[in-house]
Amino acid sequence: MKQKKLTKEDLPRLMTRREVAEHLGVAEGTLRNWNSAGRGPAPVKYGTSTVRYLPEDVEEWVRSQREPMLV
Repeated sequence: MKQKKLTKEDLPRLMTRREVAEHLGVAEGTLRNWNSAGRGPAPVKYGTSTVRYLPEDVEEWVRSQREPMLV
């Protein structure tokens, strides 16, 4: 059985560090520091310097940062 060749459309959309920083309202350096410290949204790293983020990981991280409202 022949395997289907993957195309760019088959892959998930990845966000750049700049896009994530803009989305979160922080500087790219802040996001870089968070990642170095094991905080912030989980990055997808490939190669020696390429970092991207899955949009669902960013949104999941944002939801996890909610603090309960005190009534």
